[in-house]
Amino acid sequence: MAKYFSEDEHTMIPDVLVIGQKSWDKLTPEQQKALKKAADDSMMYHKGLWQKMIAETTQEAKDKLGVEFVKVDKQPFIDATKSMHDAAKANPLLKDYIERIDNLINK
Repeated sequence: MAKYFSEDEHTMIPDVLVIGQKSWDKLTPEQQKALKKAADDSMMYHKGLWQKMIAETTQEAKDKLGVEFVKVDKQPFIDATKSMHDAAKANPLLKDYIERIDNLINK
């Protein structure tokens, strides 16, 4: 068992809800709106469950296993990858994706 856990957030796996365009197009505007609302509501509910689970398992790891959680200063990593980030933003195929990710991070 590792006694130290570095909280660097280098991996954060999202859950993705998808629907095929053909299926989406078969829905009425009201159904599309209802589906979007249900997806948003479930996202918020899932986030709450996830945060609760993280808090509980972190506390259990500290109390029962003696794990020390270490907050990591991410700025050096951000600085070291800035040129790669800028190059991705300069790529027309990636620009919109990178900007959307940046906007999510900055919320």
